[in-house]
Amino acid sequence: MFTQSLKHWIGRLRWFSLCTILTILLAGCVDYEIGVQFNSPSHGMITQRLAISERLQNLSQATVQQWLKAVEQQARSVGGTVKRLPDQGLQITIPFRDGSDLEQKFNQFFQPQGKAASALSNFPPISSHLSLQRNNFLLLERTRLAYVIDLRSLGVASSSGNLLFSPGTLLGLTFHLSTPWKAKVLSPQPSSTVQQRSGDLTWKLLPGVENQLDVVFWMPNWLGIGTVVIIVLVGFGYYLRYPAPAKSPALTSSVSSS
Repeated sequence: MFTQSLKHWIGRLRWFSLCTILTILLAGCVDYEIGVQFNSPSHGMITQRLAISERLQNLSQATVQQWLKAVEQQARSVGGTVKRLPDQGLQITIPFRDGSDLEQKFNQFFQPQGKAASALSNFPPISSHLSLQRNNFLLLERTRLAYVIDLRSLGVASSSGNLLFSPGTLLGLTFHLSTPWKAKVLSPQPSSTVQQRSGDLTWKLLPGVENQLDVVFWMPNWLGIGTVVIIVLVGFGYYLRYPAPAKSPALTSSVSSS
């Protein structure tokens, strides 16, 4: 029993030493940015940007290319377009029609299947889920967005569950949310990682923990606004076309004399 425990801690010590060396040599190797942009309740896009340092490419070119190819395949499977960046990174854009379409495409993109899943099997598993609740108030639409991403696989924890080391320090992980009007943050965990400016929200993801974000925002419902405008114009046109009949002077005087 003592021998097994000793081997276990020696193995963890070697892993810790290896990760420490990698952090020193490869710090800031990958910048990973995820974004969701709402232009209106019926139009928006998912964006993703991967920037990979030249140092990492030189050390593991084959692995980097395998990863990028798998991400490209996954993006195209949900109707996205992919642009190769000069630094061998990727710029991905995935349009969506409404909240339901966003949910489906976002969750499918971050849950690889088939060949993409096989290509990424050697990488630490990361699970994420995005959900939306929408309420239509004719002229306005209220949307509640909840996003959970589990990055505990990017950390080395002690037997008590405390984070000892995070190889995720090699990654710069960021989530962006852009809305027509400013979003209200309900329960970010941890709250200190969220920054807001006007309608843009930037959330720094922390490796080694489960990150959660819960926000509410409002958008003008242009379909409802257009419907109201059409009804008003039709009513005004009807009034001009068929004005209210004027009262007859004879009838008015007759009523007065009586």
